[in-house]
Amino acid sequence: MMYVRWFVLAIVDLLVTCIAIFPLSLFLPFAAIGRPTLPAWLSWFQTPDNPLDGDEGWRTQHWQWRYRLPAPLATYIGRVGWLVRNPAYGFDMSVLGFDAGAKVAIATRGPSPLGGALVTGWYFATAVNLDGTSAWQLYAVKVWGRKASRVNFGWKLWQTPGRCQFAMSINPFLSV
Repeated sequence: MMYVRWFVLAIVDLLVTCIAIFPLSLFLPFAAIGRPTLPAWLSWFQTPDNPLDGDEGWRTQHWQWRYRLPAPLATYIGRVGWLVRNPAYGFDMSVLGFDAGAKVAIATRGPSPLGGALVTGWYFATAVNLDGTSAWQLYAVKVWGRKASRVNFGWKLWQTPGRCQFAMSINPFLSV
């Protein structure tokens, strides 16, 4: 049943993500002029743990060319990029997320993908709460020389206990 539920939610997530990328990512930064975050009523489209200007890596390593532009335009472009990189992040957490209770039972197969370089392999986990609600996660990586492909489906169960973000991502061309 948890796989059917994920499939139905994946269709909803795909629709919301498409709307979040085009056209909302172009207009949402205007709702945050003079402030670091979107208004609360637009929280579905923002990362809850970072401002619209992105995390430290986004601000200091990615899209550095934008800083050669006038400051307001550089801010706008950086925020659009962050929103496109993390579309509907808040929606995936608050609406589609899974609440893993304090006594959730976690079963895993494969090494944890956290805290290391990308290596070929897979990780599968299931979580079952005391009330019977359940979720799963499949995370797989294939390294191709200096590039890699990655998929992450299910819910991000490495955040247990707590709210686990809905996951549906395919990254075919990552740099290693």
